[in-house]
Amino acid sequence: MCSVYIEEVTKALTHKNIIHKYIQFPNTPTARQAISQRFFTKYHVPGIIGCIDCSHFKIFAPPKAEEHWYYCRKHYHSLYVQMVCDDEYRIINVNAKFGGANHDSFIWENSDVNNYMQTLHQNGETVWLLGDSGYPQQPWLMTPILDAAPNSLESNYNTKHMQARVVIENTFGRLKNDGDV
Repeated sequence: MCSVYIEEVTKALTHKNIIHKYIQFPNTPTARQAISQRFFTKYHVPGIIGCIDCSHFKIFAPPKAEEHWYYCRKHYHSLYVQMVCDDEYRIINVNAKFGGANHDSFIWENSDVNNYMQTLHQNGETVWLLGDSGYPQQPWLMTPILDAAPNSLESNYNTKHMQARVVIENTFGRLKNDGDV
């Protein structure tokens, strides 16, 4: 009986009318500038319009023929949901199309938000998303610098990056009710 309710709620939350009304990526330069300014004021990182990550959401076992797409590294079946949020923990993009066996970078490469950010970059906008090391460094997606020397400019960048990117971690935590965040 519980699975029936989960299915109904999931369908309701992913219905196009709900998504388009409540989850909106900033689609004007003015909206992107407002988010970027707030990120800069709070974290001293310019040009950021959102933070991105993926998280596993447990599901019941799918049919055997599809099970391999959903069995994740944490040893359960899941949807691997990619979300982007702004500095105020508002979810501005969701991609819940992939099973738990996928990787952040695969979902990113196959996402509408990647294509949109690439288009913004090609049109001369200097805005970025912040992602963790599971994502590829791209001109529109900033990730940590691996093996940064202590007290270097790269290390300072990583600290600022981490401080700003915690908003997506907290957003997932709030959504999953993982305790106080």
